[in-house]
Amino acid sequence: MVIFRLVPENGMRNCLLRIAEAARRRGHELTVYTCESKGEVPSYLRVKTFSHLSPLYHKRVREFFRSLEECVRTDAQEVVLGFNRGPGLDFYFSGGNCFVFTEKQDRSGVYRFFNREYAARAALEQEVFSPASPTRIFHFSEEQKSQFIRTFHTPDARFIQLPPSANQNCRRIPDYEERRERMRRRFSAGPSDLVVVQIATNMMRKGVDRSILAVSSLPEDLRSRVRLCLVGRELPKLRQLAAEQHLRHQIFFEGVQHNVRDYLFAADLLLHPARVEVTGPMLLEALDAGVPVLCTDTCGYAQCVVKSHAGGVVAGKMFDQMELNVSLLSFLWNREQLRLLSGLALDFMKHHDTFAYADAVVDRLEKKGDSRASR
Repeated sequence: MVIFRLVPENGMRNCLLRIAEAARRRGHELTVYTCESKGEVPSYLRVKTFSHLSPLYHKRVREFFRSLEECVRTDAQEVVLGFNRGPGLDFYFSGGNCFVFTEKQDRSGVYRFFNREYAARAALEQEVFSPASPTRIFHFSEEQKSQFIRTFHTPDARFIQLPPSANQNCRRIPDYEERRERMRRRFSAGPSDLVVVQIATNMMRKGVDRSILAVSSLPEDLRSRVRLCLVGRELPKLRQLAAEQHLRHQIFFEGVQHNVRDYLFAADLLLHPARVEVTGPMLLEALDAGVPVLCTDTCGYAQCVVKSHAGGVVAGKMFDQMELNVSLLSFLWNREQLRLLSGLALDFMKHHDTFAYADAVVDRLEKKGDSRASR
């Protein structure tokens, strides 16, 4: 298993550990190759750290994959699963968008031509997705797959779609009510107040500005009872927008949080009008916590929200702020409706296994290992 940074703040670490757990249950021996390791890892994982690599990204990744190639050969590994893009992988676990596709939309041609880090990242992506590469690709959404095929002409047969995934730590626990009330007090939210939460590492890409404007548009008697809690890396211009909309005392910028469970426990609604969202595990985590969801239909897991009947979607590609404003009002005007939707969310997630992807991955790895062992 290959990952540049085996650290708690790397979301791919949770996926790696979940897959490792599934593989260990079947008796497999596991090695993780990484540049950096922090935090506790299970004792059954052998972690091999490549230290003393160059501080420059474009040199560091080349050195990392050269060392990886030698170790994989020396250690006689049967199957190599990568959580970062690069050469020498039998399988790649895709947790994000196509880098080259996104950069072409966001960056100028001059930037891409002269930037060494861009060139290095693009070359690593090419190693996985070029038509000549043998690497099989695990992915969660059709949008991911479409971006890679359009950019690199990757053969369709190399993609393996996985069932929707999310961290199950947000499921309700015995002291749910106590935790809910404690967190709501933090936001000065009383029984008649409404807590709306948005979880977004990249706040502009996930539409936090849209959320602020939607809350601002609510009728005064309702708006005064809303607390908007924003979890993620804040931006000064969003604080400025909150001040301009006279919401300074109703919007809480909570910063980056590795554990969002209590924020969801406190919430009456998860708002996620993302501009770009490949999958959106936080949508499933909210449903798992019994929180209704309002999101854009560009989120990969928006269909789960629709199927649950515990939320709603608004147009993403043809986004209309007025549509979001009206939809938010329709969700918040009636607390009884929110309680009903909460029950539907809990019922839906009782029948949905968000860890099934781990066994699906191990199934494929075993087939590859078996074919090599038989040679």
